[in-house]
This record gives sequence, structure tokens and C-alpha cells, in this order.
Amino acid sequence: MVPGPGGVQVFRIIVDTLLSGATEIEPVLDDTLNNHVGKKIFGAGIQHDGDTPKTGRPIGYGVCFVITGVAGCRRSPGIS
Repeated sequence: MVPGPGGVQVFRIIVDTLLSGATEIEPVLDDTLNNHVGKKIFGAGIQHDGDTPKTGRPIGYGVCFVITGVAGCRRSPGIS
């Protein structure tokens, strides 16, 4: 999957403004399944649920939210 130009621009803005002095930058991604039930839940369906116990079924019914972020590491002054 290749990010679109809008996503690349947002990433550059975040890095340039918030992480300008960072020595390490890492993209972070999380997909979370919310187990909502009902006829009026938009986008609900059978989804993969990676958070189930090993003995449980790895599928669930609900809405899957994907959250992206950027994590950065800065060096503190005086630490080498």
C-alpha cells in the first residue's frame, strides 16, 4: 500500500514541527476492534480480532478502527 500525497504531507508537517530534533522516527499503527452490536452501527461486520486469547476465535463482530501516529526519540542534553 502506497500512501497518498495528503498522507505524506501530513507526515512531513508532523515531523517538521513536532519532531524536528528527533534522532529516531518510527510510524505507529494500531487496529482496534470495537464490539458494537445493532442494526444501526455503520460499517459493522465480521472482522479479524488479533486481541483475542489464544483459546478464543480470532474473529469478532464490530467496527475496526485504524489509528496511525508517529513516535520520535530525542536526545537529552548532556547524554551521549
